[in-house]
Amino acid sequence: MTSKRKRDWTDSPILLSSLEQKIFDFLVQVLKDERRTTILRVAGGWVRDKLLQLACDDIDIDIALDDISGEDFAHIVEGHLEKSSEHSSVAVIRMNPDKSKHLETARIKMFDVWIDLVNLRGETYAETSRVPQIVLGTAEEDALRRDLTINALFYNINDGVVEDLTGSGLKDLSEGIIRTPLEPRKTFLDDPLRALRAIRFAGKLGFKLNPDIIDACREPEVRSALETKVSKERIGVEVDKMLCSASPLTCVGLLRDVSLFASVFLPDEMPKMDPLEFEIEEAPTRCSATLSKFLSTLESSELSLPKELRRIGLFASLLRPFGGRNVYTAESKPNRPVTVASHIIRHCLKLRGRDADEVNNIHICLTKIENASFVQNRVSLGRLVRESKELLPTVLLLAQSQNEDISAEKIQRTITEMRLEHAASLRPLLNGKQVMKLLPKLPKGPKMGEIMREQIEWQLANPDLTADQCKQLITEKHASFL
Repeated sequence: MTSKRKRDWTDSPILLSSLEQKIFDFLVQVLKDERRTTILRVAGGWVRDKLLQLACDDIDIDIALDDISGEDFAHIVEGHLEKSSEHSSVAVIRMNPDKSKHLETARIKMFDVWIDLVNLRGETYAETSRVPQIVLGTAEEDALRRDLTINALFYNINDGVVEDLTGSGLKDLSEGIIRTPLEPRKTFLDDPLRALRAIRFAGKLGFKLNPDIIDACREPEVRSALETKVSKERIGVEVDKMLCSASPLTCVGLLRDVSLFASVFLPDEMPKMDPLEFEIEEAPTRCSATLSKFLSTLESSELSLPKELRRIGLFASLLRPFGGRNVYTAESKPNRPVTVASHIIRHCLKLRGRDADEVNNIHICLTKIENASFVQNRVSLGRLVRESKELLPTVLLLAQSQNEDISAEKIQRTITEMRLEHAASLRPLLNGKQVMKLLPKLPKGPKMGEIMREQIEWQLANPDLTADQCKQLITEKHASFL
């Protein structure tokens, strides 16, 4: 979190870690050895977070170069690392303008840290086209073409100083303002993902969106560009970061307020859906509400969720209003329905299939926790443990957030008292061979599966059931196969 008191970073030095100092010293020495006048500028989030004194687990350094390509400089640095017996690797990410990836980026691994190297960029326009061509630019041009003023700050490695070439970055950082260096509509149409980044940083840092950003996000052309011009994978990454940030509710609320929620979660190409219990225009508000309740429950509960279970719980709570509803496409199969939540995760956000499966599983399990008396039934509770597996704490907390009569802590204690904590790994007392020996006339096929499931039900109802008692139950119920 940032301080609410304004600060002036105009003359504030960047405090480098020993590893960062080592990396920068090595790069400066490479320039001297090569007799190059290249100016190395660290750009973007690293500078912002250093000035805000935000702790970061990973070193994420992007360096902009003024007179050489990132790939060429990476190979020069690689040669010097090899001479000093340091291991290094170089990779290049090619540009893809159709998906708003305008810059080629080189990556080099030095001292076990990946460094991104890219040219300073500018843009030109042909007389017959309004589509910009990205070209080598000046530091000033590059700063103005970045997404936000607070991300357009440079740290000049050669001179060891911060450069604010937009003239607004340090001021906006001090006052807590999210602003674009250029007119926001132009900035967002150049790369519509920047609209989502503006929202994410507003939520992450507790900053306010400048009013002209809000107006630009609401323009139909910007919303359409976000749906059609940006890859779903990039959108999914931003949404994932929003939900995993310190302020997921703020981010989702901003998506709703600037009219981008539908572009992200319910784009125009969304297939036909089952009828909802509400008008589709209400979805942003309803999704925000279920997310808010889940977050409040997390804060007040004695149960805590590890990072990944919290993450999947946030997605499950956000998409809970769509629970139980399916989508229908040309590829849909009657026996394999696809839920709305699954489609959003798999296709609108291009996240992992496992994420979609887990959200679906959570939603299914929630329908089985109908009321507080549910915990008194050992079989029902055992089924829940088996079906939810490692997702159980998330299911219980989400159920509590939706029904104040349900207590996740109480259900968890009851599970322990009923000796059901290992129910997920419970196996039938008799295996298939033993059942076949007991029932020699049993045909191959689904009947065996039915008997296996029956055994689990009996064991859940009676934790002290023995194998002999189980044999007796099987022979009594399936005497025709003796």
